[in-house]
Amino acid sequence: MPGGAFNDAEKHFDSCLTRNCRVCVFWTENGFSFHAVGKVVTLSANNVTVALSNTPQPAGLSRQTRQVTVPRYCDQTRWSAQTCVTPVGAERSLSAIRQSSFSR
Repeated sequence: MPGGAFNDAEKHFDSCLTRNCRVCVFWTENGFSFHAVGKVVTLSANNVTVALSNTPQPAGLSRQTRQVTVPRYCDQTRWSAQTCVTPVGAERSLSAIRQSSFSR
C-alpha cells in the first residue's frame, strides 16, 4: 500500500517537529482543502499550530487565515492527509498519495 511508506515518514517527521520549524500545512475549511507554507508556533501533545507565511492555496477561497491548528500524527482519530503538516517540498508526494487513495 503506498500510504504505508508515507505514514512511516510522517511519524518520523512529527517526532522531529520543533518551534520555528518550516512546514507545509494542509487543512479543510467550508468543504475546501487548502495548503500553505508556514512556521510552527505551538506544539502540544495532540496539535500543531502553524503561522502562515504565504497565501493559502487555492487562493481566494479561504478567509484571511493567519494561523492554522491541525492534529499531530499521534492523534490518529483526527489526523489525515487533509489535516496535517509535512516537510516543505513533500506536497507533491502527498498529492499522489491522496489521488491513489481516492481512486480505490
